[in-house]
Amino acid sequence: YDVWKAQTNINKGEKTRTAFEKSLFFIWSKKKQFQSFIDFFDKYKTELKVFGFDNQITGEYGENELINDLYEYCDNNHFNLKLNKDDLELLMESITNSGVFDEGDVSYEKYKSSLTNLLTNIDKQPKEEIHFYWKQIIKSLLSLGEYSYVNKPILSSFNTTSDDNIRDKQMADNLLEYIKAHPNEKIICWGANAHFVNDMSSVKT
Repeated sequence: YDVWKAQTNINKGEKTRTAFEKSLFFIWSKKKQFQSFIDFFDKYKTELKVFGFDNQITGEYGENELINDLYEYCDNNHFNLKLNKDDLELLMESITNSGVFDEGDVSYEKYKSSLTNLLTNIDKQPKEEIHFYWKQIIKSLLSLGEYSYVNKPILSSFNTTSDDNIRDKQMADNLLEYIKAHPNEKIICWGANAHFVNDMSSVKT
């Protein structure tokens, strides 16, 4: 969501640096080595676009604007999201800040069924960019909820599979769905090796 929001806001005239700083973890956006990319993107922003494939909330946009944008999207398309907005905001705050699915706000089953129903409604819409992005965002929210609800630890960051790493599975889905939807684009992927590699069993930690 955060990087999609950054691209949307850059298109509307927001400064590139501000958009990246509000959409990425500071461990990346503030790094010295990343500043040249910000300058490069700003120079060629009419020819380039960014797409985030991490399922996590990664910046200020997600923390402050995601839920409002989600409900606005639902209202604009006459979708009934059967979750109380305030409760969902509290739940996402809990997931983002502590990695805990607090069922005191919303039960996991209601969260899962409501967002799954929303995906069904999106699938009935015409193929448009806005629906593509929101479908992937909602799938990411589902996986984020599952990850925090199951709370299954990753045994090793160097050797994981889709069975024990819900996050990587959804990251792969986000990237592959983007590639499928944009077959004629040149795509450069940037991420940690452990999130891309299929098998690192030869690596000794």
